Amino acid sequence: MPAGGGRWWSFWEQRARQLQCQVRVKEERIAELETENAVLHLKLAEYQGRLDESRREAVQVRRLCNQQRCLQRNAHSAFSQLGRAAQKLKQDMMEFRSSSLILLRRYQDQHQHCVSEMVTAVRHVQLSGEALRACQSEAACLQRSLQEVSTRYQLEKQRRRSLHNSLVELKGNLRVHCRIRPLLPFDDEFDGTVLQNSSNSGEVTHAVDDETVLVKCDHSSYPPINKTYHFERVYGPADSQSDVFGEVCPLLTSLLDGYNVCVMAYGQTGSGKSHTMLGPSVQHGPALPSDSQSHLGIVPRAAEELFSGHAGDSSNCPGYGESQLAGTAGQQELERAQRAMEEQSAAHKSVGGT
Repeated sequence: MPAGGGRWWSFWEQRARQLQCQVRVKEERIAELETENAVLHLKLAEYQGRLDESRREAVQVRRLCNQQRCLQRNAHSAFSQLGRAAQKLKQDMMEFRSSSLILLRRYQDQHQHCVSEMVTAVRHVQLSGEALRACQSEAACLQRSLQEVSTRYQLEKQRRRSLHNSLVELKGNLRVHCRIRPLLPFDDEFDGTVLQNSSNSGEVTHAVDDETVLVKCDHSSYPPINKTYHFERVYGPADSQSDVFGEVCPLLTSLLDGYNVCVMAYGQTGSGKSHTMLGPSVQHGPALPSDSQSHLGIVPRAAEELFSGHAGDSSNCPGYGESQLAGTAGQQELERAQRAMEEQSAAHKSVGGT
């Protein structure tokens, strides 16, 4: 390259660098100006907010001025009303003074009348005091008589408890009763193979007396045999719920005396346990009328006897004491569990069959 061309080239390079420096300076200035512009915009927004706030304050001041004018007008009217009320109060005070003087005269008259009545009452109280002392002496005599009767009652109650415990021990602290229920229409559904293998489809149990049960063992494969069983009490098919409860009722006295008592029904399904303990069920026949009490079982009869009899004794007998009675019933939960087991068993059978 010629020497002249090299000088021009370096000149233009130097000129380009100068221009680039100027461009960077201009760009930095532009950035500074943009920053200042943003700051000015922020200040402008702040001043606008202050202006809006000043406007709101001016509106509030104007509203307060209006309210103050209204209050001044109301105060003026209130002052005028207060003046009228003060005048009326003065008139009422004058009327009150006159009426109070009249009441004072009446009070003095009534006071004199009350003093005379009090003197008469004091004389009557003196006479009543003598009568009261006579009544107190009579009440003391009655109280001593009541204490003697209470002592005799406690002794008789202890004697009754001792005799009752002796009677229970003579009958047996552990008793086994047997109840024979009659044949029912739904028993035909459960005859099955038992009646097929038996030559006699009639009764197989018979109450010989109040303590003996005769069982007929009649099977086609064996010779007929009659077995006899003895119990403390045997109830036949004709015995009612009242007869059964009559044997259990004396145990309630032992229960109230503080002894543990348990009545347990044992037997196979359908033998009449629930009927004996609770009463008739609506599953195998029509429901009994609500006013019928003759078919109630041991549990409702015992509950009624406990709460009604115990309440009567505690209110009528002095010194009877207090007892707490509580009861629970699990028959419904037991029936639910049995139904759930039956449904589960039926579901397993259906799954196995499919």
